[in-house]
Order: sequence, then structure tokens, then C-alpha cells
Amino acid sequence: TNTNTDALIGASATTRSIITRDAGEINLRGEVWSARTSEGIIPQGHRVIVSTIDGATAIVTQEAS
Repeated sequence: TNTNTDALIGASATTRSIITRDAGEINLRGEVWSARTSEGIIPQGHRVIVSTIDGATAIVTQEAS
């Protein structure tokens, strides 16, 4: 069983703001997390998947529609 941040990998979240390579915020399991994406820009209100955690920042990718 994954614990702590490992348990968040693969989790679905919703963007609270535009997510860029440098900054953004997501709603993840009832908490607000800092987030960024490794590719492109993800608009506010979109579903994302957590690909990894870097310190206190979630690295996300846009959920396939």
C-alpha cells in the first residue's frame, strides 16, 4: 500500500487556476495543492491526473476526455 504522497500518484484532481510549467493550484482530495505541468497549459476547471509529487507541488497532466 502506498502512503503519504505516493498514494496521490494517479489521483484525479480539478484545476483551481490555470496550470503552467511554473505555477497553478488544484483541488486534490479536499485540499488545495500547488501544481504545475511538465507540458503546455491546462485551463481552470479541467480534470487532471497527478503524475508525481515534487516537494509540496503536484505535477499534473490533463485527464483524457
